[in-house]
Amino acid sequence: MTLSVFNEAGLLRHFNVPEARATRFFDRVYELYGANPYHNALHGQDVLSAAHCLMQQLRKLRHGPFTPLEVLALYVAALGHDAGHFGVNNAYLVNSRHALYKKSPTSTLENFHARTLAGVLTHPEDGLVDCLFSDDGAEASVGRGCQRELFLDKVNRLVLATDMAQHKGLFGEFVGWVDGELTEGRGDSDGDCDSGGGGGDGGGGEDDDSQASPWQQPLILDESQRMSLLVMTLKCADLSNLVQHLPLADSWGHRIMEENLAQGVLEERESVTQTTTPSREAATKNYYNHQAGFLEFVVKPLFEKYCVFTSSAFRCRVLEIAATNLVTWRQKHIEANGLGDEEAK
Repeated sequence: MTLSVFNEAGLLRHFNVPEARATRFFDRVYELYGANPYHNALHGQDVLSAAHCLMQQLRKLRHGPFTPLEVLALYVAALGHDAGHFGVNNAYLVNSRHALYKKSPTSTLENFHARTLAGVLTHPEDGLVDCLFSDDGAEASVGRGCQRELFLDKVNRLVLATDMAQHKGLFGEFVGWVDGELTEGRGDSDGDCDSGGGGGDGGGGEDDDSQASPWQQPLILDESQRMSLLVMTLKCADLSNLVQHLPLADSWGHRIMEENLAQGVLEERESVTQTTTPSREAATKNYYNHQAGFLEFVVKPLFEKYCVFTSSAFRCRVLEIAATNLVTWRQKHIEANGLGDEEAK
């Protein structure tokens, strides 16, 4: 699947990367992911698929335009953004005074993932960097040393942006940019889809490119603006499991619950400050409420703002699925906990 995505995006052909070399690189990234319930190789693949889907939307509407190096950085970061993950979060690393925390007190895990991924990228035999900027590489004429560092820096910045502790600041800057600097290029509305739930089948079927983006014209962006949009693309991709159809969304939701439960048991055993519950009963009781709250207050606002860059059909489909999931999880929380209307509120 990974090879197919990179080929479909034209990246291997553009950079003259042999498929055998690319496959060895993908194999090494795969091996870095542990057997965690959530943060595993399947999650890396899922985020890559979502990033590819979103980048296709941006390219169809001719926003950017993004350079092949920028697209490659996004895809590599999406695939390897959790490389080396071992099933605990930053809170545990801080509270346990883990060696990784001492090395990187801020965005501890994300810095670890970025270093781990960079190590694979620069591997002399299986990495992509030496292949990309070799004498035969597509970018050789632009200055190999400069392009090499630029690429690694972009990958690093993208991976660090997946730290949810940085979400409020990054999203706030993005909202200010979209609502401020870009308002003159915007249409009269954000589209007329009803995101209140119950709107048919969630917008299933193929995307209709005849439905325009809320932006009336393709946006020509400078390098800083393109990077901001790439960051939001990866963040949306990383959180996209909550706006997938309900069976998939619940599958991923239960995976993260299992991972958090294991951390709760570890914290209890090591007498580390408890940040997740070790009780399956408590976790299960709060599952639907947690899913609904995270979707309503974090994920849905992110997609609402990001999807002004996509076609209206795509935007409506995503927001309808989000609305359906939200209503369902709220109702299931009420049913699972035997709550009345007032208690549910």
